[in-house]
Amino acid sequence: MKSSIAVIGNGCAALSAMTTIRDLGCKESIMIISDSVWQAYNPMLTTYYLAGKIDLEDFFQFDDGTKFYSDNDVNLIMGSPVVHLDAHEKEIKLKNGQMIKYDKCIIATGASPFIPNMEGKDLDNVFAVRTFEDTVKINRFMKQREVKKAVVIGASMVGIKMAEYFNKKGIQCCLADAASSLFPLAAHPACGTILEDIVSEHGINLRFSACVEKIEQRGNKTLVHFLDEKKPEEADIVIMAIGVRPNIDFVDKDQVMVDRGIIVDKKMKTNVEGLYAAGDCAQGYDMMAKENRIIGLLANARYQGRTAAKNLCGVIDEYSGSTPHNITYFLNTDFVGIGDPYATGEIFEKFDRQNKKYIRIVRNQGQIRCVNLINYKEISGYLKNMFFKGLELNSSMNEGQFNYDHFTEELVKKYI
Repeated sequence: MKSSIAVIGNGCAALSAMTTIRDLGCKESIMIISDSVWQAYNPMLTTYYLAGKIDLEDFFQFDDGTKFYSDNDVNLIMGSPVVHLDAHEKEIKLKNGQMIKYDKCIIATGASPFIPNMEGKDLDNVFAVRTFEDTVKINRFMKQREVKKAVVIGASMVGIKMAEYFNKKGIQCCLADAASSLFPLAAHPACGTILEDIVSEHGINLRFSACVEKIEQRGNKTLVHFLDEKKPEEADIVIMAIGVRPNIDFVDKDQVMVDRGIIVDKKMKTNVEGLYAAGDCAQGYDMMAKENRIIGLLANARYQGRTAAKNLCGVIDEYSGSTPHNITYFLNTDFVGIGDPYATGEIFEKFDRQNKKYIRIVRNQGQIRCVNLINYKEISGYLKNMFFKGLELNSSMNEGQFNYDHFTEELVKKYI
């Protein structure tokens, strides 16, 4: 089968690429290859759907997924993952044996949960939370079994959402992580400590500096063992929320440059002509670190997919990049983490204990390097814009055009 453009994946980056190709007026045939049997959805909505915060129709991106693809003249192949990509021969092999030839290709396969290779990972009460299938399995389990105790491994954004989910159901929950504090990649330890107090006040047990060793089924009990030599945690259900890894096992690393993800330039090009990558499987430019990193953000995937499509169609475009930032709401608390939580420089910090409001801004040479906010939703947008504006000005060497001191002072006077 011949397809001029093959898009491997059916998530945000893939759909952004596909719609951009059509918006540009490109008439080439497009084939989207998805390993899932389900229509497109945002994996970050799994915890919201599981908790009943959104309905099923809001979980999926389209009311009628097949009509969307036919309207855009796209051939959709679902339910069979790619097992090998020959980037030199421009050939894709699916698990069902089908072979697909292409002229140009965009890899947008996203990422999957990281599950340590340990004893007990395959027990029927151990789950990840990333796909629609995961939510179906957890819902079924919760209806069929009596759940009184839960252990969530991974103090990530997904981990805290799952801890909240169990807490609101009246289920005793332990949230554990190998790191020493909550949100170690997004929150400074001082901020993390305040968040931990909030979580603990809701009755969730926190266990940090605890690397999971194994999960043991002992009679009718499930025990989660850690390497901290403390007693294991008993659980009726275990959630693995340690993190994700890019879906790139099918990529021939002798052909395509791969580090943690597929290496791309600012045009989303790989080292192979006609091959692009975008989204959580791609290692694009981090504006703050000034190097290529995987940035697992929805907006980043959208822009990368769009940029890849433009260049694939001959419209020269570069994506300046992004940097990790998190905005989340849990247990009646707003948290914002932007930039490097361990950055050094001038520090503005204030904690309103009574109202549980905290702000920490770190600036170095006039540029904001880190923002941590708890329950300061009204200024999160301002500070996010300041942060990224600074990265843009720094890259263009025109920092003098933006007065950080004045802007920050006015912000503090008005809101803090």
